[in-house]
Amino acid sequence: MLIAVPVLVFMISCNSKPAAKHYTGEVVDIHNHISFDEELGTTSDVYKGTPEEIIDITKNTPIRVHGIITMARKGQLERTIKNNDRIIQLAKDNTQFIPICSVHPDDGDSAIAELERITRQGVRFIKLHPNSQRFEVNSENVAKIVKKAGELKLVILFEGTSLFDADILGKYILLAATNPDCKFILTHMGGNKFNEFQIFMFLNHYNWYKRNIWFDIAATASEFAESPYKEQLVWTMKKVGMDRILFGSDFPLYNPADALQSFYKLDLPDSTEKQILHDNFYDLLKAK
Repeated sequence: MLIAVPVLVFMISCNSKPAAKHYTGEVVDIHNHISFDEELGTTSDVYKGTPEEIIDITKNTPIRVHGIITMARKGQLERTIKNNDRIIQLAKDNTQFIPICSVHPDDGDSAIAELERITRQGVRFIKLHPNSQRFEVNSENVAKIVKKAGELKLVILFEGTSLFDADILGKYILLAATNPDCKFILTHMGGNKFNEFQIFMFLNHYNWYKRNIWFDIAATASEFAESPYKEQLVWTMKKVGMDRILFGSDFPLYNPADALQSFYKLDLPDSTEKQILHDNFYDLLKAK
């Protein structure tokens, strides 16, 4: 027995994996939806969708920068301006917040004017969502918004999933190709259709594609990090280009602290984690 004990300890130590090393510096969460007034609590059964909840959830985490999103409704310009101003003010009051404003493409010239107005206030990002805002990605009005966003150096977060348009990825690629000066973030990297984003491993070889599309993995990493599809997700991320991947949580549907833990379970090298959790966001801001 005196001999068996150290042998057993030796066997356990040999079979044990070393603790994973993760990036622990500042983390940027690009994808948080904020609700106001009558919309509070309508998206999630757990969270109301307030900025205070985001700060509270992440206070013991390295997440220190939060993109906060509002969504515009068609024909409600007064509400759009009010909510854009609200998140701009939140960002002024708390430097952890990055304002991600919105317009509705079908508001025409009023939407263009609002883009110009928020740009003068220092906004760098807008969110457009063809599903919830109910517009066609390949419409003339969307083309005008994208052209203007490119001129104003605004980055557009487009919803990267769709239940209603099987051709949506191709439409985004066409927008990017015809507006090389505009930068796009396709959210969720396609969600449950992330494998379709492998198309970018081919596009990256063409000189007409200026690699002006980035991808956040909000919700997608949370759902697939402990699934049979984990390795395929990581492989797809590599083929897309790890320098184009951004971390996001999709609050209030997902807890940002839990989303970060799910991301760690992808088992990426800590240098790659740093890229995705921090560096890529700041490189995007500096990209010409």
